[in-house]
Amino acid sequence: MGEFKRKNVLQRMRMSTPELEVYYRNLRRYRFEQRYPLKGIKWREKAYRLFVKLVQIDRILSHEKIIILKDEHTATQSPTIFAATHAGGLDITRICEAIRANLYIFLGDPGEIYKNIYGLLAFLNGWIPFDTNNRLERKIASFRAEELLLNSGNLLIFPEGAWNFSDYLPVTRVYNGAARMALHTNAVIVPLAIEVYERTWYINIGKNINPASLDGVVNKGVL
Repeated sequence: MGEFKRKNVLQRMRMSTPELEVYYRNLRRYRFEQRYPLKGIKWREKAYRLFVKLVQIDRILSHEKIIILKDEHTATQSPTIFAATHAGGLDITRICEAIRANLYIFLGDPGEIYKNIYGLLAFLNGWIPFDTNNRLERKIASFRAEELLLNSGNLLIFPEGAWNFSDYLPVTRVYNGAARMALHTNAVIVPLAIEVYERTWYINIGKNINPASLDGVVNKGVL
């Protein structure tokens, strides 16, 4: 890829969503090819309190509640991958508030949030956006996620890969990306289920999964 030309804030504000998708895809590729490191992990950890206050205000103004049904995970010195079900809507912000720790968001097809307040919040919190239908994008995103974990950051990922709109399947097909990342980085996986009924979010946080227990499962193609 040749020299990438950056655009300032005003130029980006004038761009349409499809134009922004192309722009940011090219920016991610340029940074990857130029071997730019993932930056901002430490200051985002320090800024987490401000971020969580913003999402709390948003939740309160929306007249929503969070109920944690169970929390069986334990703090660890290892980086952690929070692998969650995907209920749609504002489940990302509700999970980030419930966990009470900075989590980079592994987010496919950001689309319109490039242009709204939720995109700004995702950036301030820390995110790894990518286009799911682009093979190089998926590769770059996985590389960045592992880079984050190797630098002691935590990751929020949705192994289903999309919102689950099924009325009869609590969890749809699960992809093995989270397990592979855990094996490559020695990160702990914490499973997490979230669902919303009316204006109440219910969250169930499971026990830590040691990466050593995943090797045979991934190699056998179960995950």
